[in-house]
Amino acid sequence: MPNRRNQRDYDDRDFRDDRDYRDQRRRRNQPAHPGATAWVVFLALAAFAAFFLYNNVFVIKSVGVEGTRFVEKQTVIDLSGIKAGESIFMLRDGDIAAGINTNRYLTYAGKRLVFPDHVILTVRENTPAAQMRWAGRTLMLDSDLTVLEDSAGLSASLLVPYITGASPDNPRLGSKVKFTVAGQAEAIEAILDELQTQDMTSFISELNVSSLDNLTLVTDEGLYIKLGNNDDLEEKLILAHSAVTYLKAEPSYTLKNAILDVSSGKTADFKPSK
Repeated sequence: MPNRRNQRDYDDRDFRDDRDYRDQRRRRNQPAHPGATAWVVFLALAAFAAFFLYNNVFVIKSVGVEGTRFVEKQTVIDLSGIKAGESIFMLRDGDIAAGINTNRYLTYAGKRLVFPDHVILTVRENTPAAQMRWAGRTLMLDSDLTVLEDSAGLSASLLVPYITGASPDNPRLGSKVKFTVAGQAEAIEAILDELQTQDMTSFISELNVSSLDNLTLVTDEGLYIKLGNNDDLEEKLILAHSAVTYLKAEPSYTLKNAILDVSSGKTADFKPSK
């Protein structure tokens, strides 16, 4: 005879199983929560809007160039590799610089994005700052000592100093000059930079670096300016500029082979030629 208690337990279990099954069906048939649906719709619309803006609004339509005087702006744009229609967000400074800097007369300085579709490139033109002879050739250098030109003779039309007493180490066109004498590169760069700052480049005909403790400039009139070492160059060249301007205005002074000593950085001592 079957056990009634066990049978009742089975009947209760079957009832509970049926009830769970009905609850699951009911939950599946219920509509999704309205908040969740709205969130999904929002995400879809946001993704579409981002895709649309990325591909249709924030795309390059024009490119501007700042910093050029002699090089054509279109040349800079072509070298940059930037194309109309590409996303403004895809521009990479490294790629732009790699293209522009292949021209030894240009150095890439940065970019500015003007949303939604304009880019402005900033470059620096590498203009001649000095000349130097090497192996019977004349090297035209910019202020960073990069070789801009390699020619047979000096250019009289360029009002830049002629570097003497230097020891260049196999310089090459388009590359920065290295020197076999330690400290020469740093001294030359510092002096050329300060000459430009003080607006003295045009009337300095020679820069002699044979002795780093007795650096010397020579003006167009033949006046020797003794700098000493390359410390306190700003103070020294401010003194030199003021003194040269005064001496040129006084016809009683003969500047050829005279000496102007500013090595102290405090005074400018003028010694007439003997």
